[in-house]
Amino acid sequence: MNELLIKLGDRIRTLRNEQKLSQENLAEKSELHPTYIGRIERAEVNVTITALNRIASALGMKITELLSFPITGEIVSKEETSIFNIIGLIEKVNPQSIDLVSRVLKEIAKWEKEREK
Repeated sequence: MNELLIKLGDRIRTLRNEQKLSQENLAEKSELHPTYIGRIERAEVNVTITALNRIASALGMKITELLSFPITGEIVSKEETSIFNIIGLIEKVNPQSIDLVSRVLKEIAKWEKEREK
């Protein structure tokens, strides 16, 4: 089985249980079939982005929050995980803060480029 699918299924199951939802409750809230929810949790299917978005909404969160879990192995590098986590954090702040973060990152990129010369 794919490690990423296993971790995703575990994450969805954990979040569902924390909210005291059955697979049937989550399926109803996300407008998905209960069997599909079970297959996702058991890592038996490659879940679609649309389904992930529906599940996240049903759990009261954004898809980036749903997908915020540590991944080990060769699936995603440490840098990619960091980028994903940064995106998740940025989604939680107001537009002015997003603009500030963007300007800071641009300055860091300029500094890195100058340092390489």
